[in-house]
Amino acid sequence: MRELSIQEIFKVIPLSSTTREKLLAEYESYNENKKFAVSKICCDAFDRLFHELKLIKEQELTADVIQGKKQMNPSFENDVATAAWQTIEGMLSGKYEETNKLQAVRIELERLIGQQTSLVNKT
Repeated sequence: MRELSIQEIFKVIPLSSTTREKLLAEYESYNENKKFAVSKICCDAFDRLFHELKLIKEQELTADVIQGKKQMNPSFENDVATAAWQTIEGMLSGKYEETNKLQAVRIELERLIGQQTSLVNKT
């Protein structure tokens, strides 16, 4: 797993296309306080997204174990994190299509981000 820039995080988290484009275009011109607030909200959203992706991948890999397609091994948690990270990379590259589960996660995160963003915009 590699480090992501804030701009890459903007591209992955659930934002309207208008908000995403605005952040990508204007983020560098924000004052330090606004950059911090926006970064905090977006990084928190990314953490939630990654956590939910890991839960989805854990369910998928567990189902594979139950069905005999895979065996449980000591690196199971690492395999889950790697699979979730591959999804993030796929989202960044545009090669990944959302599943219904991921779409539901995005909708919930979009709602939460919308609430927090409105608070930041008031400052």
